[in-house]
Amino acid sequence: MNPSPPKYPRQGFSLIECVIALGLLAFALVAMIGLLPIGLAQFKASKEETVQVEILKFIDTQVQQTEFANLASALQAATFAFNEEGFPVGSGSIDRLYVTETSVSVGGVALPAGAGLAAESSLAGLARVDVTIFLQPAGLAHAQANVLQTVAIIASDRGQ
Repeated sequence: MNPSPPKYPRQGFSLIECVIALGLLAFALVAMIGLLPIGLAQFKASKEETVQVEILKFIDTQVQQTEFANLASALQAATFAFNEEGFPVGSGSIDRLYVTETSVSVGGVALPAGAGLAAESSLAGLARVDVTIFLQPAGLAHAQANVLQTVAIIASDRGQ
């Protein structure tokens, strides 16, 4: 006698199918969790780079708004403080995270090769503003600050 087919067809998954699915899911989760520190490090580096660009934009604006004749006196050894988002704050502010120092040299500015200026006389109306960005949270002595980068901004005497 032939056994009769079951009244209800097989429903659900077998135990082995569930174990395999859970194993694949666990493997994928472990791989994603392993990538998390890399993603966070990239995010932190990207945020810090963006903040540094904002700081340099602020200082470039200061350079552009200062008359060329007053550039050295206005920005020589000038110090600016910024918060974690790159906005200017007072140097004594508890929100201070970044500090910049500037130095200015007027005339005799050496441009990189291929800058498109061949005549030395055209360099007389240039000034170089070196900007150093420090990571210096409030309460940290200047000697303990970490230098993040130094950038040169070239300003020209536009006869204004």
